[in-house]
Amino acid sequence: MYAPRYGRIAGYCSIACRRFPERKVWETRADSIRHSRHKRRAEIRSRPHERFSSREIFERDGWLCGICRKPVSKLLKFPDHHSGSLDHIQPIASGGAHTRANVQCAHWICNARKTHLGVGDQLRLSL
Repeated sequence: MYAPRYGRIAGYCSIACRRFPERKVWETRADSIRHSRHKRRAEIRSRPHERFSSREIFERDGWLCGICRKPVSKLLKFPDHHSGSLDHIQPIASGGAHTRANVQCAHWICNARKTHLGVGDQLRLSL
Protein backbone atom coordinates (compact mmCIF):
# COMPACT_ATOMS: atom_id res chain seq x y z
CA MET A 1 0.00 0.00 0.00
CA TYR A 2 1.24 3.48 -0.83
CA ALA A 3 1.99 5.57 2.26
CA PRO A 4 2.40 9.34 1.96
CA ARG A 5 5.54 10.87 3.47
CA TYR A 6 6.13 14.20 5.15
CA GLY A 7 2.52 15.39 4.87
CA ARG A 8 2.30 14.88 1.11
CA ILE A 9 -0.36 12.73 -0.51
CA ALA A 10 -0.33 10.88 -3.77
CA GLY A 11 -2.81 13.29 -5.34
CA TYR A 12 -4.51 10.59 -7.37
CA CYS A 13 -7.93 8.97 -7.05
CA SER A 14 -6.36 5.50 -6.75
CA ILE A 15 -3.04 3.70 -6.94
CA ALA A 16 -3.92 2.56 -10.48
CA CYS A 17 -4.19 6.19 -11.63
CA ARG A 18 -0.62 6.96 -10.51
CA ARG A 19 0.49 5.81 -13.97
CA PHE A 20 -1.15 8.93 -15.43
CA PRO A 21 0.66 12.06 -14.11
CA GLU A 22 -1.76 14.40 -15.90
CA ARG A 23 -4.52 13.30 -13.47
CA LYS A 24 -2.70 14.63 -10.39
CA VAL A 25 -4.68 17.35 -8.64
CA TRP A 26 -3.38 17.99 -5.12
CA GLU A 27 0.11 18.77 -3.87
CA THR A 28 -0.64 18.36 -0.16
CA ARG A 29 -3.34 16.99 2.09
CA ALA A 30 -4.08 20.55 3.22
CA ASP A 31 -5.02 21.48 -0.37
CA SER A 32 -7.42 18.54 -0.51
CA ILE A 33 -9.08 19.51 2.78
CA ARG A 34 -9.23 23.19 1.81
CA HIS A 35 -10.89 22.38 -1.51
CA SER A 36 -13.49 20.15 0.18
CA ARG A 37 -14.42 22.94 2.60
CA HIS A 38 -14.73 25.59 -0.14
CA LYS A 39 -16.60 23.21 -2.44
CA ARG A 40 -19.15 22.44 0.27
CA ARG A 41 -19.72 26.13 1.03
CA ALA A 42 -20.11 26.90 -2.69
CA GLU A 43 -22.55 24.00 -3.23
CA ILE A 44 -24.73 25.07 -0.29
CA ARG A 45 -25.07 28.52 -1.89
CA SER A 46 -25.42 27.09 -5.43
CA ARG A 47 -22.20 28.79 -6.59
CA PRO A 48 -19.74 27.39 -9.15
CA HIS A 49 -16.44 25.89 -8.01
CA GLU A 50 -13.22 24.61 -9.62
CA ARG A 51 -10.36 22.35 -8.51
CA PHE A 52 -7.01 24.09 -8.05
CA SER A 53 -4.18 24.19 -5.54
CA SER A 54 -3.21 27.21 -3.49
CA ARG A 55 0.36 27.02 -4.83
CA GLU A 56 -1.02 27.37 -8.37
CA ILE A 57 -2.71 30.64 -7.39
CA PHE A 58 0.35 31.90 -5.47
CA GLU A 59 2.59 31.26 -8.50
CA ARG A 60 0.09 32.96 -10.81
CA ASP A 61 0.05 36.07 -8.59
CA GLY A 62 3.84 36.12 -8.24
CA TRP A 63 3.65 35.65 -4.43
CA LEU A 64 2.31 39.21 -3.97
CA CYS A 65 -0.54 39.95 -1.57
CA GLY A 66 -3.59 41.07 -3.56
CA ILE A 67 -4.75 43.29 -0.68
CA CYS A 68 -1.62 45.17 0.50
CA ARG A 69 0.54 44.49 -2.62
CA LYS A 70 3.56 43.39 -0.51
CA PRO A 71 5.48 40.11 -1.06
CA VAL A 72 4.29 36.91 0.63
CA SER A 73 7.02 34.61 1.97
CA LYS A 74 7.14 31.10 0.52
CA LEU A 75 8.70 29.78 3.74
CA LEU A 76 6.15 30.90 6.35
CA LYS A 77 3.35 28.55 7.41
CA PHE A 78 -0.13 29.19 8.88
CA PRO A 79 0.46 30.25 12.49
CA ASP A 80 2.51 33.17 11.19
CA HIS A 81 0.42 36.26 10.39
CA HIS A 82 2.35 36.92 7.17
CA SER A 83 1.95 33.42 5.73
CA GLY A 84 0.08 33.01 2.46
CA SER A 85 -3.64 32.31 2.23
CA LEU A 86 -6.28 32.16 -0.47
CA ASP A 87 -8.49 35.25 -0.52
CA HIS A 88 -11.86 35.14 -2.28
CA ILE A 89 -12.15 38.54 -3.95
CA GLN A 90 -15.93 38.34 -3.79
CA PRO A 91 -16.56 36.14 -0.73
CA ILE A 92 -18.58 32.95 -1.10
CA ALA A 93 -20.87 34.24 1.67
CA SER A 94 -21.63 37.29 -0.48
CA GLY A 95 -22.40 35.32 -3.64
CA GLY A 96 -18.87 34.75 -4.98
CA ALA A 97 -17.62 31.54 -6.58
CA HIS A 98 -14.69 29.28 -5.70
CA THR A 99 -12.96 29.71 -9.07
CA ARG A 100 -9.49 30.75 -10.21
CA ALA A 101 -10.81 34.12 -11.36
CA ASN A 102 -12.25 34.89 -7.92
CA VAL A 103 -9.26 34.00 -5.71
CA GLN A 104 -5.95 35.73 -5.08
CA CYS A 105 -2.86 35.34 -2.93
CA ALA A 106 -2.97 37.28 0.35
CA HIS A 107 -1.24 37.49 3.71
CA TRP A 108 -3.25 35.64 6.34
CA ILE A 109 -3.58 38.79 8.46
CA CYS A 110 -4.72 40.92 5.48
CA ASN A 111 -7.35 38.31 4.62
CA ALA A 112 -8.54 38.12 8.24
CA ARG A 113 -8.91 41.91 8.47
CA LYS A 114 -10.86 42.04 5.21
CA THR A 115 -13.51 39.63 6.66
CA HIS A 116 -16.48 38.51 4.58
CA LEU A 117 -17.50 42.03 3.58
CA GLY A 118 -14.92 42.39 0.83
CA VAL A 119 -14.61 46.11 1.54
CA GLY A 120 -12.66 48.01 -1.11
CA ASP A 121 -11.98 45.06 -3.40
CA GLN A 122 -13.24 44.54 -6.90
CA LEU A 123 -12.95 41.55 -9.17
CA ARG A 124 -9.77 41.63 -11.18
CA LEU A 125 -9.93 41.08 -14.89
CA SER A 126 -7.82 38.04 -15.75
CA LEU A 127 -6.20 38.02 -19.14
